[in-house]
Amino acid sequence: MLYFNRTVMDLRHTFATQLVQRGQDLYKVTELLGHKSISVTVRYAHHYPESLRTSVEVLDRDYYNSTTAEVQQKLECLTER
Repeated sequence: MLYFNRTVMDLRHTFATQLVQRGQDLYKVTELLGHKSISVTVRYAHHYPESLRTSVEVLDRDYYNSTTAEVQQKLECLTER
């Protein structure tokens, strides 16, 4: 019985981790696992370093795109003069 319980726990950890690493919201994972608290889900779901890096890259990409657009706008204003 102990082996069965350990296997089920491992599957729950894998399930939660796979969902979170694929970008699913923690609130949805909490519901799917039937947890009453998101803090329990956080213990089940683990990030790997690459997933954290891609999150920061989203911010970099958004900043770069907005900065590029602003620069292009200024250049257009200068060339219209």
